[in-house]
Amino acid sequence: MIETTTELIIGIAFGLVIGIGPAIAVGSLAAVRSARDSRLPSSASVVLGVTLAALNGYFVGVLESGPVRTQLPRLATGTLVVAILAVYAASQGERVASELPFGAGRPTQRTRSLSAEAIDSVDAVGQVTIRTTGRVRDIDGYQSLSPDVRRALEADAWRFPADLPLAALETRLEARLRTEYELAAVAVSIDGRG
Repeated sequence: MIETTTELIIGIAFGLVIGIGPAIAVGSLAAVRSARDSRLPSSASVVLGVTLAALNGYFVGVLESGPVRTQLPRLATGTLVVAILAVYAASQGERVASELPFGAGRPTQRTRSLSAEAIDSVDAVGQVTIRTTGRVRDIDGYQSLSPDVRRALEADAWRFPADLPLAALETRLEARLRTEYELAAVAVSIDGRG
């Protein structure tokens, strides 16, 4: 029983040691394939990871000479660890590829922008003033605003470039409100009139 437990622990250790390099290779391949709009199947990532780890283990000399039957728990556990690392690395590679700004060099598509009334009120610098209309509300799950902050938000006005689409204006205003008023969460909606 102790020999089996020892073999399992050795298998986990060997799986981690020889599986890191192949996991990095599988994650990189998954990121490249995801960036090219195709996906690396989980079975392919497991096969590739286990194959690379087996080659790595062979060249490093992980396997001892002796009957394979006594090393079976070590091999099975190491293979399982390598397979888990490969699947995890493939998913992380796809996630990284989806978050990278591959299309940043391409021209942006303009979406809904400010109306003609708001464009007429653009100042000489090309900026438009955004003012609060309506009531400033609390966000569920967050601390209520103090009366002073609420009054300041209702009275304040912010200037942004007039050529930005409404979504970009909303994002910039949310960021500015978070920093100026030290708010934990902000949700802003800007209509065509600013």
